[in-house]
Amino acid sequence: MKFKILLISILTLGILVVAWNYRWEYRESDEVFSYKYDRWAKQLWAEFTPEIGSNDIIDIPLVYGDKLTTKGLEPYLMKMGVSGEIVKLWVHRTRLSDAYTGVLIANIAMIVLISLNIIIRKKR
Repeated sequence: MKFKILLISILTLGILVVAWNYRWEYRESDEVFSYKYDRWAKQLWAEFTPEIGSNDIIDIPLVYGDKLTTKGLEPYLMKMGVSGEIVKLWVHRTRLSDAYTGVLIANIAMIVLISLNIIIRKKR
């Protein structure tokens, strides 16, 4: 019985890894913006890199339109920030990521515990 649960947990771990690789679809990019589509949340995001050589990357959800410009970035963020649209999209994305992380950790813990249980029982 323990081997069946272990096998199911390992298969579930494989499915979770594949699901994570399937989450993002990377699209075109330019000097400042890289665009990606979150398949789980069905949202388009822009990764904004403020300066060349900077490690500060900001993810911005695109509610209206599918492109941003450096001139239109600040008015866009002000409009979306006041309306609360950005917060809703961030919360939705974060909840999906947190749920995935929770299931992944629980699955790994299950694999470790069952493996330890099998090893301890074999030594007896």
